[in-house]
Amino acid sequence: MLIGLPWMFSAKGMLMANRRLIAFVSVLSLFGGVSTHTYATNIILNGGFEANSASTILQNQTNYSNAALSAAVDNVVGFGTAEEIDVYNVYPFHGPPQSGDWFFGLNCRIGSGPNEYDAFSFLLSAPVEAGATYGLSFFAKGHPFDPSGHVQIGLSSSETEFGTPIFTGVATNSVTWDQFDSVFIAQSNASFLTVRADPDFPGYSLVDSFSLSTIPEPTSLTLAACALLGLAVRRKRRA
Repeated sequence: MLIGLPWMFSAKGMLMANRRLIAFVSVLSLFGGVSTHTYATNIILNGGFEANSASTILQNQTNYSNAALSAAVDNVVGFGTAEEIDVYNVYPFHGPPQSGDWFFGLNCRIGSGPNEYDAFSFLLSAPVEAGATYGLSFFAKGHPFDPSGHVQIGLSSSETEFGTPIFTGVATNSVTWDQFDSVFIAQSNASFLTVRADPDFPGYSLVDSFSLSTIPEPTSLTLAACALLGLAVRRKRRA
C-alpha cells in the first residue's frame, strides 16, 4: 500500500517516520532481530580442558601419550607424532592458566626424519557446515626458553587427522597470554577442531581457552529495517 506516502515525505512526516524506524529497530534488537553480539554459543566441548576424569592425577603432568590424554580429558583426543602433551594447572615456569584451572603444553621437536609434533582434537557440540561463517578465539604463550611458540588450528572430519588448516598463531612472549581471533568461512563440513604445534617450527607452546562460534547471518527483519532506513535517508536528502 502506498497510501500516505506524500505525508510521509514531508518534513514533518520524515521526522515522524525516522522516529518510528528507530523505535522499530530498537524492538528488533530486543527480540534478536538486530544482534548486539558478534559470536554465539561456543561449540567446542571442553575448550578450556576443565572437564577431566583424573584431576588429582593430572596436576602438572608431562609427556602424555595420545592414548593417556584421550582417556584423561573429556572430548579431547591426542594424535600427534611426538606424543608428549603436557597438562598443567600451575607450573613455576609458566604461571597460571589463562582461565579456569588447566592448560596444555605442546612441543615440536627435531627428529631423525620429519619433525615430531604434539596434536589433539576437540569434539564439537554441532558440526561445522561448509559455507557458514565462524569466529575462532584462543590464547597462547611461549616457553621461557623459547617464547615464540607456533600453533596451528584446523578443521577435520576425523578426530585423529589434522584436516584443513584455518589459522596459525605465534605467541610473542612467555609471560602473558596472547589472544588470537579469526573470522572465516568454512570450506567443508567438519566435526572436530584440531590443534597442533606447527610441524615446521621446532619449539614449545602453551594453549588455553578455545572458542569456536557461529556468526549468524543478518535476519530478514534486520535487512528490512536497514532498507527502510536507507529509503528514509535518501528521501530526506531530496526534501
